[in-house]
Amino acid sequence: TVEKEESVWASALSCLLYFVCDRGKIRRNRLKGLDIRVVKALVETSRFNSWAELVHCKLISILTNMFYQVPDEATTSIISAASFLVDQVDLIGGIDFIFIEYSLATTREERKHLYLVLFDYVLHQINEICILTGASEYSHDESQPIAMLLALADASEAFYISIKLGVEGIGELLRRSISAALSRYPNSERLNMLLGNITEKLDAIISSFTHLDKEFLHLKQITKSNKFMDDIEGSSVQNGAGMKAKLAWTILHSLLHSDRISYRQNGYIWLGDLLIAEISESRNGSIWSNIKSLQNKIAYAGAHDFCDHSDIPLSIWLMCGLLKSKNNNIRWGFLFVLERLLMRCKFLLDESEMQKSSDTDFSPDHSDSRLEKANAVIDIMSRALSLVAINETDRINILKVYNYKLLGEL
Repeated sequence: TVEKEESVWASALSCLLYFVCDRGKIRRNRLKGLDIRVVKALVETSRFNSWAELVHCKLISILTNMFYQVPDEATTSIISAASFLVDQVDLIGGIDFIFIEYSLATTREERKHLYLVLFDYVLHQINEICILTGASEYSHDESQPIAMLLALADASEAFYISIKLGVEGIGELLRRSISAALSRYPNSERLNMLLGNITEKLDAIISSFTHLDKEFLHLKQITKSNKFMDDIEGSSVQNGAGMKAKLAWTILHSLLHSDRISYRQNGYIWLGDLLIAEISESRNGSIWSNIKSLQNKIAYAGAHDFCDHSDIPLSIWLMCGLLKSKNNNIRWGFLFVLERLLMRCKFLLDESEMQKSSDTDFSPDHSDSRLEKANAVIDIMSRALSLVAINETDRINILKVYNYKLLGEL
């Protein structure tokens, strides 16, 4: 059985750091022989118990370094001599774990380390295809210029943002922005081909993670069409529409409360799409009035028990229901969905503002419009965080989650 007591894991971490550290610094040679699954378990425990950001960041650093094998001698060519250990990816259960940690990372340092693992994993896949097809593999000297240019373009942050917001095609944008810089190399054509393959694969991985699995797409449409309990109960019994709707909502609930991160991720995407549809697809009013309506409904659902006959959509009941779970990871799901909702609200408001500015001449009220937009998003966040404060224990610092640049971009 897996150890559940936090104090046991904290003691294990203390012992590990005692053996691998020298004067406060982790020594790579002391990590030899350590099973990467031990570090993975510590990373999971750290996230589950909300350990200090510094501790989690250090664990991520240890984890990502264990994907590489370097010579014992510390030479100037140590980086070029490092080799990626793809077997380590299999030991932790696949690249999904790295991707999930990347999407949840709170510091630039964590994102940089995790992105490099993703980059080298994709490069390894490309070279495997080269071997199978009889083509020549790409060497370190060929991949290094691309890695350097992507780093200068802040690719680790760009891909992270695309994951958080579900934006497609970031890899293609990066490819266009740096491909010209490869023209100065004698083998520029081959390098551009490698760059295209890398960015295409990264885009594909991100798309698979930020979009709902195809098996759930038809169920999402059913929940969109039957968003109130009255809709389900009023559906025709003969064609089984009511049963299908109940099944769809039950599956969404199961995904959101699953012990498996990949299942919860699908639930978050599904629920987020339903919530944003309340704003973007509602015909009852403008974007502004729909946001205000959503804000009031979230506040009501968070303060009351579920009611069959109400004008509160089931999606909002499910979102607020996450806070009532005894599982810390499930409660974190509320904040994950909320953050995505806020950012997509911002985009909708931006689009609405741009459409209005194109229809009418620019007016001095532009600054007021920006202020109203900021207030609309802040109001949703304030109402939602007040629900967290009511329901949450001292395990979660609710302010830490929103230490991002949302307000600065408004």
